[in-house]
Amino acid sequence: MKNTFFTDANKILAEYDCKPCKYLSYTMQIQTKYGILYIKIDPETMNGKLFSIYMMFDNEGFNTDEFMRAFLTDNFNHHSYKWNIHTRNSDIAIQTLKNRLEGLTYPIEI
Repeated sequence: MKNTFFTDANKILAEYDCKPCKYLSYTMQIQTKYGILYIKIDPETMNGKLFSIYMMFDNEGFNTDEFMRAFLTDNFNHHSYKWNIHTRNSDIAIQTLKNRLEGLTYPIEI
């Protein structure tokens, strides 16, 4: 299950043209309307009992107000700019990643 999760998540990142990077522990990045988003897919979190995708916006130039208007999310950390995904269901993690990247690259007009 872990390997499928890791492979599937990385396919999605490739579909959205995420680029490799080395920033802190993050391995991928994508330029969004709101700023640069760093991403790391963790295939080993809790030995497959919890599927995690770590996401953090670069705080330089990040448009917090516009982001919050578009996403109305309560799981975004305003202090660290992190927007992680943690779930026990790999399908939910994959779908959440797809939904977020879709919204970040094709934002809903406000």
